[in-house]
Amino acid sequence: MSTVERIPLDQEGWSLSAAVAVDANAPGRWIHISGLTASAGSEPVPEGLDGLADMEWRANSVFDQFEDYLRRAGGELSNIVRMRVYLTEPENYAALSKVRSARFAGNYPASTSVQVAGLLGGEKLEIDAVAFIPES
Repeated sequence: MSTVERIPLDQEGWSLSAAVAVDANAPGRWIHISGLTASAGSEPVPEGLDGLADMEWRANSVFDQFEDYLRRAGGELSNIVRMRVYLTEPENYAALSKVRSARFAGNYPASTSVQVAGLLGGEKLEIDAVAFIPES
Protein backbone atom coordinates (compact mmCIF):
# COMPACT_ATOMS: atom_id res chain seq x y z
CA MET A 1 0.00 0.00 0.00
CA SER A 2 1.31 3.45 -0.93
CA THR A 3 1.47 6.02 1.83
CA VAL A 4 2.68 9.59 1.92
CA GLU A 5 2.27 11.21 5.31
CA ARG A 6 2.56 14.98 5.64
CA ILE A 7 3.43 16.10 9.15
CA PRO A 8 2.20 19.66 9.78
CA LEU A 9 3.83 22.19 12.02
CA ASP A 10 1.94 21.78 15.27
CA GLN A 11 2.73 24.99 17.07
CA GLU A 12 0.15 27.40 18.39
CA GLY A 13 0.13 30.71 16.61
CA TRP A 14 1.83 29.46 13.46
CA SER A 15 -0.01 29.33 10.18
CA LEU A 16 2.21 27.85 7.49
CA SER A 17 1.47 26.57 4.03
CA ALA A 18 4.18 23.95 4.47
CA ALA A 19 4.69 20.66 6.25
CA VAL A 20 7.53 20.11 8.70
CA ALA A 21 8.19 16.66 7.26
CA VAL A 22 6.87 14.34 4.57
CA ASP A 23 7.27 10.59 4.93
CA ALA A 24 7.01 8.74 1.60
CA ASN A 25 6.95 5.13 2.73
CA ALA A 26 5.96 3.37 -0.46
CA PRO A 27 7.29 2.12 -3.79
CA GLY A 28 7.22 4.82 -6.41
CA ARG A 29 9.17 7.34 -8.48
CA TRP A 30 11.14 10.33 -7.28
CA ILE A 31 11.14 13.37 -9.57
CA HIS A 32 13.66 16.19 -8.95
CA ILE A 33 12.77 19.51 -10.60
CA SER A 34 15.50 22.12 -10.95
CA GLY A 35 14.91 25.68 -9.83
CA LEU A 36 12.31 27.40 -11.98
CA THR A 37 11.47 31.07 -12.34
CA ALA A 38 8.52 32.91 -13.81
CA SER A 39 10.50 33.84 -16.92
CA ALA A 40 11.02 30.13 -17.67
CA GLY A 41 7.25 29.79 -18.21
CA SER A 42 5.32 30.17 -21.45
CA GLU A 43 3.83 33.58 -20.56
CA PRO A 44 5.94 36.74 -20.45
CA VAL A 45 6.22 38.42 -17.07
CA PRO A 46 3.63 41.24 -17.10
CA GLU A 47 4.83 44.77 -16.44
CA GLY A 48 3.32 47.17 -13.96
CA LEU A 49 2.29 44.71 -11.23
CA ASP A 50 2.85 45.89 -7.66
CA GLY A 51 4.95 43.84 -5.22
CA LEU A 52 2.26 41.46 -3.93
CA ALA A 53 0.45 41.00 -7.27
CA ASP A 54 3.81 40.49 -8.99
CA MET A 55 4.84 37.79 -6.49
CA GLU A 56 1.46 36.04 -6.81
CA TRP A 57 1.83 35.98 -10.59
CA ARG A 58 5.40 34.67 -10.35
CA ALA A 59 4.47 31.94 -7.85
CA ASN A 60 1.52 30.79 -9.98
CA SER A 61 3.77 30.71 -13.05
CA VAL A 62 6.30 28.45 -11.30
CA PHE A 63 3.58 26.16 -9.92
CA ASP A 64 2.01 25.95 -13.41
CA GLN A 65 5.38 24.78 -14.75
CA PHE A 66 5.68 22.20 -11.95
CA GLU A 67 2.19 20.90 -12.83
CA ASP A 68 3.15 20.60 -16.50
CA TYR A 69 6.36 18.66 -15.79
CA LEU A 70 4.68 16.40 -13.24
CA ARG A 71 1.72 15.68 -15.52
CA ARG A 72 4.18 14.51 -18.19
CA ALA A 73 5.70 12.16 -15.57
CA GLY A 74 2.29 10.82 -14.55
CA GLY A 75 1.92 12.96 -11.44
CA GLU A 76 0.36 16.16 -10.20
CA LEU A 77 1.23 19.14 -8.04
CA SER A 78 0.13 17.35 -4.86
CA ASN A 79 2.98 14.85 -5.42
CA ILE A 80 5.54 17.51 -4.46
CA VAL A 81 6.99 16.54 -1.09
CA ARG A 82 9.87 19.06 -0.82
CA MET A 83 10.40 22.63 -2.04
CA ARG A 84 13.18 25.16 -1.67
CA VAL A 85 12.13 28.76 -2.24
CA TYR A 86 14.57 31.55 -2.98
CA LEU A 87 13.27 35.13 -2.94
CA THR A 88 14.88 38.52 -3.18
CA GLU A 89 11.98 40.47 -1.64
CA PRO A 90 10.97 38.86 1.67
CA GLU A 91 8.33 41.54 2.20
CA ASN A 92 6.32 39.73 -0.52
CA TYR A 93 6.52 36.34 1.20
CA ALA A 94 2.85 36.60 2.24
CA ALA A 95 1.82 36.61 -1.43
CA LEU A 96 3.86 33.46 -2.09
CA SER A 97 2.37 31.78 0.98
CA LYS A 98 -1.16 32.68 -0.16
CA VAL A 99 -0.60 31.09 -3.58
CA ARG A 100 1.08 28.02 -2.09
CA SER A 101 -1.86 27.54 0.31
CA ALA A 102 -4.36 27.73 -2.56
CA ARG A 103 -2.38 25.52 -4.95
CA PHE A 104 -1.53 22.76 -2.46
CA ALA A 105 -4.84 22.85 -0.55
CA GLY A 106 -3.58 21.09 2.56
CA ASN A 107 -1.17 18.69 0.80
CA TYR A 108 1.75 20.87 1.78
CA PRO A 109 5.30 19.85 0.97
CA ALA A 110 8.12 20.27 3.44
CA SER A 111 9.48 23.65 2.51
CA THR A 112 12.37 25.99 3.16
CA SER A 113 12.34 29.65 2.14
CA VAL A 114 15.54 31.66 1.88
CA GLN A 115 16.11 35.35 1.26
CA VAL A 116 18.89 35.84 -1.29
CA ALA A 117 20.69 38.98 -2.42
CA GLY A 118 19.91 38.25 -6.06
CA LEU A 119 18.92 35.67 -8.64
CA LEU A 120 20.17 35.27 -12.21
CA GLY A 121 18.41 37.44 -14.76
CA GLY A 122 17.06 39.79 -12.12
CA GLU A 123 14.44 37.23 -11.04
CA LYS A 124 12.61 37.76 -7.76
CA LEU A 125 11.59 34.15 -7.10
CA GLU A 126 13.04 30.72 -7.84
CA ILE A 127 11.70 27.40 -6.55
CA ASP A 128 13.03 23.87 -6.90
CA ALA A 129 11.08 20.79 -5.91
CA VAL A 130 11.15 17.07 -5.28
CA ALA A 131 8.06 15.00 -6.03
CA PHE A 132 7.18 11.43 -5.12
CA ILE A 133 4.72 9.59 -7.36
CA PRO A 134 3.54 6.40 -5.61
CA GLU A 135 3.04 3.26 -7.67
CA SER A 136 -0.60 2.61 -8.47
